[in-house]
This record gives sequence, structure tokens and C-alpha cells, in this order.
Amino acid sequence: MTIGLPALKRLSQSVGVLLIARVSGALATMVTLYLLTQALLPAQVGVVVAAQATGAIGALLSTLNIEGGAIRFVPQWQRTDPQKLWGFLRTLLGTFALVGLPVMAATAAYVLTTTAQDGLVVPVGAWILMALIVPAAAAHRALCNITLGLGAPQKSGICSLALPPLLYALGIGLLAAGNMLTIVHALAVLLSSILVSSGVLLSWTQGQWPAAPTSSPRPPAADKATWRRTGLVLMLTAFLINELPAFVTLLASLTLAPAMIAVFAIMLRFSFLARMVTTAFVMAMSPQVSSHVGAGEMDPAQRLARLCVVLNSGAALLVSGTLMAVAPHLLALFGETYTQGVTAFRLLLVVPLLTAICGPSLMILTAAGANRAILKTTIGALGLLVLTTVIGGRLGGMEGVALGVVITHGLWDIALYRAARATTGIRAWLLPALGDVIASRQTPSSKTPADQTPPD
Repeated sequence: MTIGLPALKRLSQSVGVLLIARVSGALATMVTLYLLTQALLPAQVGVVVAAQATGAIGALLSTLNIEGGAIRFVPQWQRTDPQKLWGFLRTLLGTFALVGLPVMAATAAYVLTTTAQDGLVVPVGAWILMALIVPAAAAHRALCNITLGLGAPQKSGICSLALPPLLYALGIGLLAAGNMLTIVHALAVLLSSILVSSGVLLSWTQGQWPAAPTSSPRPPAADKATWRRTGLVLMLTAFLINELPAFVTLLASLTLAPAMIAVFAIMLRFSFLARMVTTAFVMAMSPQVSSHVGAGEMDPAQRLARLCVVLNSGAALLVSGTLMAVAPHLLALFGETYTQGVTAFRLLLVVPLLTAICGPSLMILTAAGANRAILKTTIGALGLLVLTTVIGGRLGGMEGVALGVVITHGLWDIALYRAARATTGIRAWLLPALGDVIASRQTPSSKTPADQTPPD
């Protein structure tokens, strides 16, 4: 079986849009960080960065990440019962009503604790804004994940990856140009960028949502339990993927001096660029792969997953290699202090390469509903990450923490691949994927049975 030309064109368009969204969002983040470091004291920059990280983690916790399972459930509902989406939303809101307020208070308290350690006096307005960022970010996450599940990865990608950081950079730039930038102003701009992006996405996709039912019956308890269980499992994985910079910064703070924490946090956010760019292919293909896996169609799912591996690996090599080469110049933009993170930066750039080589195993396991396999590997990886980063930080400073991240992520990626293969039979990592590419270039007469199934 081969992928048809129209499907390839649609895939190329989605990947192109998502790559542009990821790169533009990452560049906007770079600009924002530069403006912050030039307009605020290092300790103040640390407060803003900590507030952003805490808001993102708080958004995950406040809904127990139920929205994270949308990519698995929504494509299936589109085939069978679209009205289930409204029961999903009702469960999401109910969970936030129970969990959200305590999380909002905890995030504000975290900022208070952080600023007290730095010896800063932060206005009450900053605490209020910090608390409000949590529900805004949670709603934005939900909208983006559901839109992705509805089969609109381009819209989801633009409004999750590009629009918020672009709006944030614009607001920070205007305030910095007017010499009016403060911690409170920075947090207000952050909140506004999230709210505006959510509004744009909601208005952009309203025609794709199923019609709201006249009555909203409660979803079955079994469905709610499945959604919450899936969300909790994916929430653990988020600490190793999307929220890795925030989580590692928290772990690094246990061993590194305050000045080095600021350097490490900035460096982590830049190193995350490579991972953001290379996962564009996974994001673009996730609706199709998830749909095939959910329907038990493993052959087309494997074919798409292997194509994803080849594209991801090439992009990871290009982006990570480029960033390794320019690392000293990139970090020097923020000042001489930040160049101390060059070696750790380069170590962290190995992570996207390892993830690309091992394939989109997490996406495959999520689509297959293999929550137990994801949970087991992720809990083990989180424990290992805590151990390696704390020990690495004590023995080797920033470089030790970075090495701990590389070791943990490499072992986690291998464990996810093995679990995906055992669960679905899909073998999607670099060697068999390259075997498919080589086989596809051979003429039919030159193929042998050995060519058909590359060795694993």
C-alpha cells in the first residue's frame, strides 16, 4: 500500500503550516526573553519565567489534563457519536470546578515563595494575575487539543504554537520601548495573549464543532473514568515533553545557585526550539495515525508512523546541529552571564535526536489506549529524571543536570518504543523506516522478500 498524492499534499501543507507556526513562535519567545533580560533585573526575569512555567503546570493540574485525551477520543466520536464531545466538555468543566481553585491559590503561593527567596517585593497584582493565568491557560489548552482532535491541526497549531508567543512578544516590545515594563505588566500581557488566542481559535473553528444538544445529560461514569485516567497518564508524560523546561528548572533549583538557575531556565527554553520544530510532523500526522490505530488498521498506521520517523530525524539533525553551532552566539545575546550554559545547551540538543530516532511511540500508545504501558514507563522515567538531575547537579552543575535529562529521555524513548511494539505490533523507529525508504526506491523486479520487512 502507498500513500496517495492528495494525502501527501494535505500532509505537506499541514507540516509546512505547523513548522512555520513552531518556528515563528520559538523566534517570538527568543525575542521576548531578550527584551525581558534587557529591561528587567535578572531576579525579576526569574519571577516572570517562573510565573510562566507555574501557569503552564497549573493549567495541567487544574483539569487533571482531561483535555489531553482529546486526540484519542474526538476522532473516534466523529465517526460514531459526535455529541459525546459535549459530555467530555461537561466533565472537563466539572473537574476544573473541583480542582482549579486550589491550584490557582497554590500557583500564587509559589510565586510568593519564589520572590521571597529572591528578596523581591512583588505587588499583589502579580499574584492575582498569576492565579488568573491558570484557568485561562487551561481553557486554551482544551480548545487547542479538541481542535486537533476535530481534524484541524493547522488551526490548532497556529493558535497554540504561534499566536500566543507572537502577541506576548508584541506586548512586551511595546512596553519595553516605552520604558514601562514591570513584572505586573509582563504578566498582564501574558494573560491577554492567552485570552486573545483562545478567542481567535474559538471563532475560527465554530463551524467544525457538532451542534450543541438541547439537553446535556451526564456522561456515563465509565466514560468519565476513562477520560480522567487517560488525562492523568498524559499529564505525567507532559512533564517529560511539553513542560520539560519548567519541570527540569524546578529540579535544578534543588542543587544550583540562584544565578545559575536563571541561566539554566533561559538556556532550557532555547534548547526546546529543536524539539518544537521536529515534532511538527507528529502533530500533523496524529489525527490520521490515531484514527487508524483506533480502528485496528495497523498497516497504514505503521506506514505513516515510519514516514514520520524519517521526516522527524532529518529535521532534528538539521535543527539540533545548527543550534549546537550557534549556541555561544545565541546565549551571548542576553549577556556574558548566560554564556555559561553553552555546554549544557549542547547536551540538551541531543534529546530531540533521540526522540526522533525512536519514533512517535507515545502517540501510538495513546491512540491504542495503552494507559498502563504509558503509566509504567513514565513513572519510571520521572523517578529517574529526579534522581539523575539532582545527583548530576550536585556533581557537575548545569552540565550534570543536562546529562541527567539526556540519559532519562533516551531510556524513556526506548521504553516507549518497546511498549508500542508489544501493544500494537507497530515497528516505527529509524532503521526500519529507512528500510521502507530504500525499498520504495527499488524497482518491483529488484525487490526480495527480505526487502519487504526491514530488520528491527
